[in-house]
Formats: sequence, C-alpha cells, structure tokens
Amino acid sequence: ALRCSVCLAIAVAGEGIVGMSHGFWIPMTTAIVLKPDFAGTFSFGLLRVIGTLLGLALATALVHFAFGAEWERIALLAVLCYGFRQLTTVHYGIGVMLLTALIVVLLTFEGMAPGETMPARALGTSIGSALALLAYVVWPTWERGRVRPALADMLDAYRRYFLAVIEDSTRVRVDI
Repeated sequence: ALRCSVCLAIAVAGEGIVGMSHGFWIPMTTAIVLKPDFAGTFSFGLLRVIGTLLGLALATALVHFAFGAEWERIALLAVLCYGFRQLTTVHYGIGVMLLTALIVVLLTFEGMAPGETMPARALGTSIGSALALLAYVVWPTWERGRVRPALADMLDAYRRYFLAVIEDSTRVRVDI
C-alpha cells in the first residue's frame, strides 16, 4: 500500500508538471498495474501495454475503414462490449484490447477522431506501466522469503479442511 501510494503521488505530480493531454492514463494505469508482487506487476504491465496498443490500432482501423456511420459504430460498440464482458476473465490482455477499442469508439461520438486519442493513451499507459515496474527496481519486494511461509499456510489450511471433512459426523458417507 505504501509503495502504491508513493507511485500514485509521483504519477499525479508528474502528469500535472508535464501537462500532457489525457494524462490521467498515467496514474490510472499505475494503480491498475501495480501489484503486491513483481511477477504480477510485470505480467499486468506487459499485457496492459500490448492490449492497449492493439486496441488502439484495432479501433482506429475499424472506425476509419469500416464503421463510419453512427449506427455502424453503435453496432461495433455492442460487439466490443459483449466481447469485453465475455473475454476479460479469460485473458486480461484481450480484455484490455477490447476495452481500449470500446473507449476509442465511444470518444468518436464526442467528435474525437480515433487518431487523436492514440498517442496520449499509448504514451500514458506506457509511462504508467513503466512507473509501476520501476517501483520494483527502486523498492523491491523480496518474494523468496515469502513463498515458503505462504505455501506452508496453504498446505496447513488444506490439512485443516480435510480433517474437518473427515471428522464431520453429520455428513452421509458412502462406502464403496
């Protein structure tokens, strides 16, 4: 929590100093990507950047070449929204790609061309992910010392659960 609050303070201050348009993507991405462990942060950061870039390219191409009319973009929104809801739990990168495309299409209804949103979103997401990863270089979490106790706690919980199930006399047992 302390690492996250320091990173968010740096992200918000940096975004304010630079004055980047749509700079809110930096702290938002930092908050989403930063996890308690390095492996989770690295995985989420990589998937977030790749998913964002692919989503920006996908939405820009679709709106520019195939879905120019308003009713077509509404249909595209429905497909992207459905895909996001169905696939985000399957793969985070696909979910980010679809959500990014969804946001780009939504912004077209406000008059923002997809090409206008690409640079700020791509840069903000990349900087936010890099900041979250940099936090582990500057302020590492030594996971080696945490793995064995966590594994021991998990196995002990399984043991207690198994014993509770075996010793439960209210359960009907079937002997084969």
